[in-house]
Amino acid sequence: MLTSFDRVITGRSYKQYCGIARALDLIGERWALLVIRELVFGPKRFTDLRQGLPGIATNVLSQRLHQLQRDGVVARRRLPPPAASNVYELTEYGEELVPIMLGLGRWGARTMGERLPEQTLQPEWLAVALKAFYQPEAAEGLSVRIGIDLGGVQFTFSLDQGRLEIAPGATGSTDLTIAADPETLVGFLAGAPVPVQAEGDRALLERLPAIFAFGAPSTG
Repeated sequence: MLTSFDRVITGRSYKQYCGIARALDLIGERWALLVIRELVFGPKRFTDLRQGLPGIATNVLSQRLHQLQRDGVVARRRLPPPAASNVYELTEYGEELVPIMLGLGRWGARTMGERLPEQTLQPEWLAVALKAFYQPEAAEGLSVRIGIDLGGVQFTFSLDQGRLEIAPGATGSTDLTIAADPETLVGFLAGAPVPVQAEGDRALLERLPAIFAFGAPSTG
């Protein structure tokens, strides 16, 4: 069934009755899709979003959040005390964008080349990339938890029969822990002979380049 929110046809709309044009009306503005990237792992405050989007002006972030809320992609809610702050999160409609965005990430990564000195790289962006390049068939039969520390920013990866869940922070016991800066971890997963600091299941460590296939051509 086709549904619609309170559609607003702005001056910047393509004004085309086409699903692709409609999608670009919703998320085609500069920074819009990156706001969604920042919400992949859960709700964030405005200040958290600003921190994760270096270079964005405060008024532009406010505009994008307003637009995404208006179009039913993002919602704002008030956390109860003691936090008592507003957070932004993806709606069910917004969550549908995540696999599409990950596919775009795989496509774009094919022509990224080497990182330039002026290009920033944040640990959470790498966690999103790991989600994008995850190969469930390579993890079939595994039921493990992996803790990854990217320069002091921690994530817990739970793999269970081909399914992957990524949670910010260190949560409970793990079968393998890895500590590396983002670029070193990318090199290791791409098959480069670079050492990473790891404790735990060494056989699992050796499987990771196949499970998170950074060195493989994108097929989906």
